[in-house]
Amino acid sequence: MKLLNYQRFLLLKYPTETQRLIRELSKHEADFSRALNSRF
Repeated sequence: MKLLNYQRFLLLKYPTETQRLIRELSKHEADFSRALNSRF
């Protein structure tokens, strides 16, 4: 999956910011996937 590779790349380059981002995203992940599923 491209997204995971990108996430890994970001973690290497900007570990703290990315971890904070991922934490934020995981909170909204359910809503996000629901929105994506309804759109596509």
